[in-house]
Amino acid sequence: MVNIFWGLILIFFNPNLNFLDLGVIDYLCNILGYALIRSGIRVMEKQYSGASKIQPYVLFMIIHSVVFFLLSVFGYSPVHLPLNIDWAIITVIGLGFMMAGMFMVFVIIGMLIKVVEEDENSFVSVKKLKTICAGMMVIFTLAAVSYFLFQAVPGVSLTLTAILLILKGVFLFEFYRGFVREREVVRL
Repeated sequence: MVNIFWGLILIFFNPNLNFLDLGVIDYLCNILGYALIRSGIRVMEKQYSGASKIQPYVLFMIIHSVVFFLLSVFGYSPVHLPLNIDWAIITVIGLGFMMAGMFMVFVIIGMLIKVVEEDENSFVSVKKLKTICAGMMVIFTLAAVSYFLFQAVPGVSLTLTAILLILKGVFLFEFYRGFVREREVVRL
């Protein structure tokens, strides 16, 4: 679980509050973060039988992050493409894939929580984590909608992104408390 925790820290790392301002560093952090999550899930498979179901999603996100990393390096990120007639469809499709990738971390977290919740031998309560994860999904969706629909009121997206950042911090704190620290106490 320690690797998953550090992987989530890397994925959640985004020092600016602009919703779609993702760059090379963000995607590099995502690649490393998903690689850590993948190694954490391999360890988790020894205790939780359903953990292997998460591996394909994490592998997909590693590939997704590599592709968007390369697009950013070569200046073809959907965020930076012009919205003219020639590039409009490609840009919209690219933004769709980018948004799906940003949302997938919450899907993977939800799957991790479900695997732990379904294990009868688990000593971890995931009720708070489920609630926070659901909150992050809702706030992310609202931030995405406000980013695209309410450009005239830029403070809405910025505020929701700040709230999402706070929720990510709370989630990491609770994840650490529930999985990492508790596991260390149990070993003693």
